[in-house]
Amino acid sequence: MPQEYNQLVVLPGIGEYTASALLAIVFNKKIIPLDGNIKRLLKRIFNLKFSRNLNNFKTKLGYSERSSDYAQALMELGALICKPKNPLCNKCPITSNCLSFKKNDFVIQSKIKKEKNKYFEVNFYENKNKILLIKNDYYKFLKNLLIFPMNEIPEKNFFKNSKKIINVKMSNMNIKIKVNFLRGVKKINNSQWIEKSKFSKYTLPSFTKRIYKSIQNQI
Repeated sequence: MPQEYNQLVVLPGIGEYTASALLAIVFNKKIIPLDGNIKRLLKRIFNLKFSRNLNNFKTKLGYSERSSDYAQALMELGALICKPKNPLCNKCPITSNCLSFKKNDFVIQSKIKKEKNKYFEVNFYENKNKILLIKNDYYKFLKNLLIFPMNEIPEKNFFKNSKKIINVKMSNMNIKIKVNFLRGVKKINNSQWIEKSKFSKYTLPSFTKRIYKSIQNQI
């Protein structure tokens, strides 16, 4: 397992948070991973009301030679003490440093993301019982993970030549997908062929698995 952030974050299934958590918890690196609990903790300590770049604030928490224990302690403090509602301030060891405690103001404003409808056309390439997947280096979601070759298309073009539609919900996106079934060899950058019989054994995002499951009876 790599012990450098830039080498970890490019591995399938490992994003920014997981890479940071591995470095801190497994390898005892002086890094503070930002999970939901630590984010809430930072917002309470510095009385931050809206979404901010928390990387600028986490350094103010300081670091420890026991980075693995420290990262997990911060997570547990957020999960068990600094709860989203009714935080247990009487049990918190850092109230003297907490601006929200001093102001008696614990409300954190959450930015409501407007839902978006997205329309994609997936190209399903099959050749000798193998399927073509690509490493996603284009779309912001599922960055660096394996997906089917796909193109975003305008809504007005999506419903032409009506096909089976696959609906996938991801964060604030309602994604609608239709699939083109193609055979033969196609050269695409950052692509690789995987065996259909071993599909379930690959480390793949649920997005890719959902599409494959929806079309299994058609291939």
